Amino acid sequence: MDRIELTYSKPLIARTIRAYWVQQVGWLLPAVTLGMAPLAVHLLLSGDRSWLLGVVSVAVLLSIAMMIAIYVVQLRRSIAKFNAMGEPRAVLTIGGDFLRIESSAGASEIPWKSITKARRYDEFWLLYLDSAVFITVPTVGLTERELESISDRISDSGARVA
Repeated sequence: MDRIELTYSKPLIARTIRAYWVQQVGWLLPAVTLGMAPLAVHLLLSGDRSWLLGVVSVAVLLSIAMMIAIYVVQLRRSIAKFNAMGEPRAVLTIGGDFLRIESSAGASEIPWKSITKARRYDEFWLLYLDSAVFITVPTVGLTERELESISDRISDSGARVA
């Protein structure tokens, strides 16, 4: 079993949440929202008070609220977990059948087959357990062998690695 020490920071957490937000929201919702907002403004300023103004306005406001909520909820949840850690360090243990992450806040042992996908970024990897639950693995300071070991086990379990 490999044991790897991980170091977290608030700026790292913020970057992971931005990456998660981009992954979850994608480009289509912001593009459609930006396309519909001028229509809502035009209808409002032209004096139109029809159902079309209501539908477009509600769609724009709900999509903006949803995009903000996705970011804020995940950021608050992640910062709360970071603060609960006390010391911003964790130990990642790579076992044959599981991944274990342990900090002063507690420990979790996750079977490799529970990881549905992994997204690689320069400073971190996001390991998804489902669409809204993920583990952040900082990669700064990890050796190429350690990164390959994690990647191989994720791939071997059938998860997508991107």
